[in-house]
Amino acid sequence: MEIMSRDESRSDETAVRELLGRAGPRPEVPPEELAAIRAVAHSEWSRRYARPVSRRSDAGVSRWALALAAGLVLAVVGLWWWKARPAPATTLAVVAALGEGGSLSVAGEEGARPAVLAEGLPAGAEVATGAAEGAVAALAWRDGQSVRIAPGSRLRLVSTDRIELLAGAVYLDSGEGASGPPAIAVATRLGTVVEVGTRFATRLVERDDTLRVRVRQGRVRVEAGGERHLAGPGEELTVDGEGTLWRTAVAAFGPEWEWVERAAPGFDAEGAPLAAYLEWVSYETGLRVVYADSRLEREAGALELLGAPAELSPRESLAAVLPASRLSYRIESGELRIERAAP
Repeated sequence: MEIMSRDESRSDETAVRELLGRAGPRPEVPPEELAAIRAVAHSEWSRRYARPVSRRSDAGVSRWALALAAGLVLAVVGLWWWKARPAPATTLAVVAALGEGGSLSVAGEEGARPAVLAEGLPAGAEVATGAAEGAVAALAWRDGQSVRIAPGSRLRLVSTDRIELLAGAVYLDSGEGASGPPAIAVATRLGTVVEVGTRFATRLVERDDTLRVRVRQGRVRVEAGGERHLAGPGEELTVDGEGTLWRTAVAAFGPEWEWVERAAPGFDAEGAPLAAYLEWVSYETGLRVVYADSRLEREAGALELLGAPAELSPRESLAAVLPASRLSYRIESGELRIERAAP
């Protein structure tokens, strides 16, 4: 029988201490569970080793038996630790786009730090954008939705179906109808906005302490002041702290949507059909595409484009993509008119 030396025992003990140290402090074992662990260990030790032994081997065997008993206790405690350990944080979103200078920060125990592209953000994460005009960001939500963040905004990722807007504005694109991913609610101190298969922007307006919701497509439900209000495409709802509501018309394009366009995912136009590219531009800008003639419209599905920098916003990319393909464009009254460039 092999009996470990004192040095070997100390070496093993040191290794165990280092392992437990790296694991960090754990919750204290409840007294009733600790008593149960001791009872199991004592019963198992008595069953296996509490029998007569010769005096000659008594010291060595006792040390060996006690070491095994201690190991059994450690194993049982380890099993309890494994079951009681905190569950890993659920990743709710991934950083999909960043504007100028990184633009997005993540609050932590040691203060705010810059976010990085493709970083996963867990439930409870609080993020903020800078005040600069280009300080926008976009998050890819776990169920396929897109959440874009305006400059000077702050929000908390609460759960798979809830965001808390603390300041500024967010734009939500569910990408699906009612049969798509679960609806996301945007909670604010003045009310909660629930998407119903739509694209909309929610903003807390500090100057008059109101909540403003603009619907670009689909429908939303605004819950404020103990009441529920529905809004459809082209509508804007404004609610104050007393629950008073104003309903007005709003265009799906224009300066109020420019920050949303700057946070849009890029489009690789190299070799892409003109029709697919213009469909993306229309989706992101709210502009309706109109071709100069029916022939150009027929050719749009086969006409391949030359590339442009992917970091350009949809509206900015028009000036880079279309002239390179001998095309021109005009924006008038919400329409994007596509024409052949003059020789």
